[in-house]
Amino acid sequence: MGEMVDIKEAAKIVGVSGARMRQLAIAGTIRAKKFGNAWAFEVDDVIAYRDSPRKVGRPKKVTPQ
Repeated sequence: MGEMVDIKEAAKIVGVSGARMRQLAIAGTIRAKKFGNAWAFEVDDVIAYRDSPRKVGRPKKVTPQ
């Protein structure tokens, strides 16, 4: 296991808010561990997420058929 950072530091590295970082962790988009009310992220995972290509913008609306 590598160096761990809290949600505030992880959000700073990625360039998002703490709330967004929490959403990513809950959704399983980025690996994290929860200790009580605190989240912990491995620095390597945070950097890998930051450097990965992502789609920009909102998802398209799906129209029912």
